[in-house]
Amino acid sequence: MSDTSSGHAPPAAHHRPYRRLVAGIVAAAVVIAVSWVLVNRPLVPTSEAVVFRWVNHATPAFWPLLWPVMQLGNLAAPVAVAGAAALAWRRWRPAAAVLISAYGAWALAQLVKQAVARGRPNVLLPDVVLHEGTHGLGFVSGHAAVATAMATAAWPYLRWRGRAVVVVLCALVGLGRIYAGAHLPLDVVGGVAIGMAAGLITSGLLGVPHNGQRRGNGPPGTSAP
Repeated sequence: MSDTSSGHAPPAAHHRPYRRLVAGIVAAAVVIAVSWVLVNRPLVPTSEAVVFRWVNHATPAFWPLLWPVMQLGNLAAPVAVAGAAALAWRRWRPAAAVLISAYGAWALAQLVKQAVARGRPNVLLPDVVLHEGTHGLGFVSGHAAVATAMATAAWPYLRWRGRAVVVVLCALVGLGRIYAGAHLPLDVVGGVAIGMAAGLITSGLLGVPHNGQRRGNGPPGTSAP
């Protein structure tokens, strides 16, 4: 006898694990705050400058490989990724989560940029290799924020292979921004933290699927809204 016929409602397809979400949001906020303190100094920290030069001065052969991946952090990417999510899962929630989290992360990144007002690497350091033109402020990386927000929003719907792919892609976006000469490492760290916070907040608003509701894990023919 089914749950419905016995008088019990079937379990909801989505839920909101608030404790885990809040813990993740708090952790992201701590990372943002610590990064903010570290960059709020007249000089770039020595260790950050060393890491930057190690990545930025790498062979020019990497640029054609990293440039396409970096586009996952631009403002057109969420529309394309949301469309792919809608086709892949045939649900509205993953697509909505991608869009809301990505543009929310971008907006939050702009607010932090104005509050911190940290310059770009070529303003703060000598001998910066610029692979593309830069303008505006450095902390935080908007590309890293947008890419990480989309990955975080999609995370509950992905199985382990998909999660491994999005982790690698987000890492390449961050490395690409440093390699391009557009951001210092702490800019990227702050952007990643903002993206995670935006993705987790979105998950709290829309809910996340139970394990059995991920694509390929549920019974044939079942889907959640």
